[in-house]
Amino acid sequence: MRPRQPDEVGQRRRAGLAGRCGAQGDSVCYGSRGAQVGDRSPLAIEQFHLFLAGGDAAYCGWSGRRNPMNLNQVTLPSANVKAAVEFYRRLGLQQIVDGLPDYARFECPDGEATFSLHRVDRVREGPGVVVYFECENLDASVEKLRRDGIPFDEEPRDQPWLWREAYLHDPDGNVICLYHAGENRRSPPWRMR
Repeated sequence: MRPRQPDEVGQRRRAGLAGRCGAQGDSVCYGSRGAQVGDRSPLAIEQFHLFLAGGDAAYCGWSGRRNPMNLNQVTLPSANVKAAVEFYRRLGLQQIVDGLPDYARFECPDGEATFSLHRVDRVREGPGVVVYFECENLDASVEKLRRDGIPFDEEPRDQPWLWREAYLHDPDGNVICLYHAGENRRSPPWRMR
């Protein structure tokens, strides 16, 4: 798919097929087919995510690059966003958007990706997504969190893929992996060239 020119984005936006960016400092695009621009409800956010997943992505600005893509955020469902917010704050994430009881968004202490929660009536059971947060000093981080009352499902352990990992879960049962990989995160010895 070729990148859209700025006038195409504007035409799609006027037609109600794409969202807007930078709403009050928030860099997420909201609004998609049938949703009001600026609608931040979980349904509107989910509709926009589905819109993007359909391969017909709306672009926020024009970079001139072919196929611009960067991971902006990961959003997890939560039956109790307030309890989940407290959990992720204790993990060390900085809350940047407070849309309680329906939505919350965080920045990681390092890097540019963000992390968010949106309210659902019921969280799906069974295996799901695993969210990985890298810690420079994994063992010290795990020990501090344990002292703060956060239980771990698996203690820090060296893995065959050269990462050191510890597992826990959030109040909704979403699996969280705290890990340290250093150079091996993106450049393991077996990386494809």
